[in-house]
Amino acid sequence: MNQKSLILAFIPALAVVGCKSSSSGYVPPKVSAMPAAALKPGDELSAMPLAVGNQWTFDEVETVAAANGENRRIPAEVVIRCAKVTDVPGGKEGLLEVMNGDKVSNRLTWRVTQEGIFQVTNGLDNGPITPPQPIAKFPMKEGEETKWTGTGPFGKDKAAKQTSTLTTRGSRLVDTGMGQVSALYFTSSTDVQGSKGAAKTEMSLWLKPGTGIAKLIQLLKVPDGQQLVVLSLKNFTPKS
Repeated sequence: MNQKSLILAFIPALAVVGCKSSSSGYVPPKVSAMPAAALKPGDELSAMPLAVGNQWTFDEVETVAAANGENRRIPAEVVIRCAKVTDVPGGKEGLLEVMNGDKVSNRLTWRVTQEGIFQVTNGLDNGPITPPQPIAKFPMKEGEETKWTGTGPFGKDKAAKQTSTLTTRGSRLVDTGMGQVSALYFTSSTDVQGSKGAAKTEMSLWLKPGTGIAKLIQLLKVPDGQQLVVLSLKNFTPKS
């Protein structure tokens, strides 16, 4: 199995339905010890700040399970950097490069508007996702579900058929490399029909207003195994 380029498609979009993540068993607590994360009208773009030079550094734990049941755990550090920003109606569109060491392992384009966050492209060649796939919905309405049907890159397929459900979970506390933070919590589940068969992705995404991605848990299930990726933010460096 080699679907590394799919990480953070968010993705097609990955996500976990329910408060308990089937990918990790992690149960995000209700916010109580600190103020709940919230977005005021007009501040939606702060959920994922897009500016050329912004950089997010994550501790990554990746577990790959082959069809024979063999598990392989790979600790690493991943950096996401904003390489380009374009103004779009109601918001901004940013090209994000996923770095493993000094190598770009994936590229994705996110569109952040007052209505939410949408994935526009995925892959090193910026394969289009049509129509753009929602991965966060504003304004926040806990329990709201958003359905999506479209096409996008998956492995060697440039336009695999996909369907997803995005669920808004509300404000939650989450453990990160910077300690526990209050964040906006979303889950999504995507079914993909590729040339090599069906696949499923699940993702849990936490966004800290003013910072962006605080944590991401993603599970990819393909016919020959599965891949779990956990990204935990340890540093956000805005452009100087």
